Amino acid sequence: MPALTPQLQLRRHNLLQLLWLEASTIFTILTPKEQWEIHRCYRPSEHLTETELTEHLAEIRKTEPSLTNRAGKHFALIDKVYRFLQEHEIPLSDHETISRIITPLDPRRQRNQLIQPDIPRHSGTPGKYVFVRPLMRPEPDLKRLSRALVALVREREEKAKAEATDSPSHLPPGSDDDARAA
Repeated sequence: MPALTPQLQLRRHNLLQLLWLEASTIFTILTPKEQWEIHRCYRPSEHLTETELTEHLAEIRKTEPSLTNRAGKHFALIDKVYRFLQEHEIPLSDHETISRIITPLDPRRQRNQLIQPDIPRHSGTPGKYVFVRPLMRPEPDLKRLSRALVALVREREEKAKAEATDSPSHLPPGSDDDARAA
């Protein structure tokens, strides 16, 4: 199969970038390793010109020749989800519906039966399965990380205050120490 033209590679990059910014949930259809391969190859979290992308892909082909092929297969799966959303007029901002579409799918299986036209609905019934899928970010999200650290510090401070008020700073009258002193 011939290599893709730089224009087609740029269109793939631009679509992946749009999906990364607007509907990153779509990437969770891939395994973490596959997500990393997409990020290493197409760099959807960055704005690249055609020249920058072409140079980057040329470097990738030298250092890791099969990466572009693997990333192309991953792109095909993401593109399949995107086309489904377009066909059913589901906006990219509707993260809940997108999650419902891809949640029942095991990313390592069912690649050919990707999506059924009927969108599964959550009934709200207790005892339902909870699906957790990782979203790999190429760079740490410093804002989220700082919020998590602040929340952790606050939690520890509250715990320390609660422990300080639970343990007496002095013994109440009539304790064993008062009896021994007399």
